[in-house]
Amino acid sequence: MVKLFEKAVFRGVELNNRIVVSPMGMYSAENGYVTPFHLVHYGKFAMGGAGLVFVEQTSVTRKGRITNGDPGLWEDGQIEGMRQVVHVIKAHGSKAAIQINHGGRKSSQQRAFRGNGPLTDRDIEMGEERWTPTGPSDVPTPTPSRPCWSVSRPRKVPSVRSVRMPALRAASAARPTMRPSRPTTSGGNPGTSTSWPTFGPPVSSCRG
Repeated sequence: MVKLFEKAVFRGVELNNRIVVSPMGMYSAENGYVTPFHLVHYGKFAMGGAGLVFVEQTSVTRKGRITNGDPGLWEDGQIEGMRQVVHVIKAHGSKAAIQINHGGRKSSQQRAFRGNGPLTDRDIEMGEERWTPTGPSDVPTPTPSRPCWSVSRPRKVPSVRSVRMPALRAASAARPTMRPSRPTTSGGNPGTSTSWPTFGPPVSSCRG
């Protein structure tokens, strides 16, 4: 138990302790943009003393969102809001990380607090956007209560590759906001080495 509160170093990033807040979808973004809610939500974990705070699943494309409430980094305007979130986390002594995500066949569904199932006409009336998910196959998305409610459009190999560039772009956009303010090389001099981990789409999102 003592080690839980000891410092730890991962790829050059030193955490004040080993308490990590995992990425949790809050479904509160607007068109991919974070809101004041996110400043409060992530700030409270940093104020509570967590060593590392993960920002929730952040989509690499608009149609790669799992829900309409997911934040994104597919356009430049979204970077500033994410930078503010990271600033709040760092201001209270925590380190920030991010889960970069493409929802695959799980995309275009309800926000969890509205049912976590297929979008309904009522959701559309409330302003939600519906689109056809794309995935590695047309195997339906299974859930315990709805085993076959969502069928994605299968991607061909060139189409799968087309996700790569948005993912790289999102990682590049996140990099300046997540990295330590004075990154150093192994020699101790200021450099450009990345010392925070990057995360791709969950494996479960990429299986047929």
